[in-house]
Amino acid sequence: MISKKFFPHPWVGFLLLFTLLLPYRVKAQCTPTSATLCISSDDYSQAYVGGSLIGTFPYAGAPGTGGAANPTCISVSTSLLTGSQVCLGIYTQNTAPQDTFSSWDLDITCSGGTHSEITSGSGGLSVDYVSSGSPSTPPANDGSGNPWYATNYTGGGFSSSYCSSGVTASTWANALYNPVSGQRLPFIANNCSGDYGTSVGALFWRQCVPIPTPQPTIGPPNFTITKAQSSAVTSGNTVIINDTITVCNTGGPVTN
Repeated sequence: MISKKFFPHPWVGFLLLFTLLLPYRVKAQCTPTSATLCISSDDYSQAYVGGSLIGTFPYAGAPGTGGAANPTCISVSTSLLTGSQVCLGIYTQNTAPQDTFSSWDLDITCSGGTHSEITSGSGGLSVDYVSSGSPSTPPANDGSGNPWYATNYTGGGFSSSYCSSGVTASTWANALYNPVSGQRLPFIANNCSGDYGTSVGALFWRQCVPIPTPQPTIGPPNFTITKAQSSAVTSGNTVIINDTITVCNTGGPVTN
């Protein structure tokens, strides 16, 4: 006969499994300690987080172009990052007969020093393009009177169809980079031409997403340079040595 003492109570197994999984659940959550929103767009943008106006972000040209500057970054109160989702409203106004596009990065610093990034490449986006006016007339309030940037806005006119891969027309704005992945954020618009050639008009973006799983940042640029002989060619009394130089950056992007 097998003694019952060899069969633990079912609750013992459940509690053991819960104990093992709990650290992973806590690790996947971000408790925001600070946040910064950076925007690079053409021509300028205004941003809302949690329904509150954060500020105006002027055009910043790439190095060597007209209006060259670093993209503007503004601090965001962590009180606007509560709830199951963080909601952003980005308004980008075109003021010159070129193209119109937007890019942004909400960099959230979590307790413990890790970061969560909500970017224009994160998904969960919808856009309403208004083709006239400078400034353009914003989308109408919804049936409950909520403006387009409100967290609980339910109005129509916004579409989830847009050019997520990046505008293919010529762009001269300075780029933003994801500080976790190091990847360049594409300039997005309602179409991949960025409505090139239009004189005015505006993009109205909405993005409501949960705070992503926190990750360590990639850190500053970290270059290694190696040189190796690839070939040697003899021609009469002349010897030509061909070397291969490999430059590798395992850190963050070089922005200037």
